[in-house]
Amino acid sequence: MMKFLVIVFGLINFALAQSTADSFVDNSSIPRWAKSPISRLVDSGVLSGNPDGSFAPNRKMNRAEFSKILVNSLDVEKFFPSKGSFPDVEPDDWFFPYVETAKHYGWIAGHPDGEFRPGDKINRAEAAKMLVSAFGFEVGPLLEDDPWYMPYFRVLREEDLLAYNSLFENPGSDFEPSRAEISEQIVRFLERTGRELVAIPLAERDATRVVSTPTTPAEEYVPAPDPFEYQETIIGSLTVDPNAGTLYIEKHPSLAKKVAVTRNQSDVIAHTLKLVSKEGLAEVAGFQFRMVGNGIYSDFSNIWLEMDGKDISEKIKPTSNLVNIPLNSTHLTVGSSLKTIMLKVDMSPNAKKGNSTRWVLFLPEWIDANTNKKVGFFPIGGSDLEVK
Repeated sequence: MMKFLVIVFGLINFALAQSTADSFVDNSSIPRWAKSPISRLVDSGVLSGNPDGSFAPNRKMNRAEFSKILVNSLDVEKFFPSKGSFPDVEPDDWFFPYVETAKHYGWIAGHPDGEFRPGDKINRAEAAKMLVSAFGFEVGPLLEDDPWYMPYFRVLREEDLLAYNSLFENPGSDFEPSRAEISEQIVRFLERTGRELVAIPLAERDATRVVSTPTTPAEEYVPAPDPFEYQETIIGSLTVDPNAGTLYIEKHPSLAKKVAVTRNQSDVIAHTLKLVSKEGLAEVAGFQFRMVGNGIYSDFSNIWLEMDGKDISEKIKPTSNLVNIPLNSTHLTVGSSLKTIMLKVDMSPNAKKGNSTRWVLFLPEWIDANTNKKVGFFPIGGSDLEVK
């Protein structure tokens, strides 16, 4: 096959020996938010490193690689038909069973010309369709004037499964994700659907990959700037305590996906979060939320936090799309007993009809706590508040 070059690495044992993200020589280039997901996928044999000891977290991923990772992550039965479904995927190609398995389950389809193009880099739109299909989410209809991929991005938004640091309003459908981004997103899908990674037998693991031809320095992936990196320092009034517990935070299941609101409506629930700390207590001093959607901060008169029917922060008038909400002078102590907090808002009398806004807790760093051990399905989005 002349359209792409297949490179089979012979140093399989080296790749298998690497069991955590920290063991790769390019560990410093692996984003901190991807270290744990990468370690889990490497441990299970879904991913492997390169013979030079690197992981190449910023390298783009092609369609063949993504098919293999998805099939292995879900531990489904593989299919080996005698005749392939695509003219450019042949039975002797290493990726043949993975592509055919994905095709069998309806996760993928070919291009209009019938080809699969395994060496082409996958983009976020294609990845969204494959992920949503493979993990069995229900997909809504294609609305008028929608591009083909929008129903899949709507699922990702509703389930808080958009690519790390991407927004529904600008999901980057043509953006070609890196190995780090895909690793983090797949692990989040597994966790969201309650699936466990099943270790692949050593005999079935390899370090095979497919690379587009020709490979030139111009094709090297340049990571996009992290739009929230500069905001992480806004939160952090508490000193980290090595004896503090691990803080777990997630969206409360009672939270509505959509809420119709009116101008001047008060005491609206915009978000509900559950907090638990294990192996010790954790102190929380505040949160930071960012609004996303087509609304603007002037749609809201006040925003604050409430617990057990009592305000635990001052009511703040938003002056930007990013709001830092410190708790009242007494910090919130979180232990093994569940704490449920609500983010509430008052709508402005000038809120624009038709606007829809969601308040999102994007990063663990947006929780001002005395522990660096913060676990959750980030980003954690609230209800879509639609002004009627």
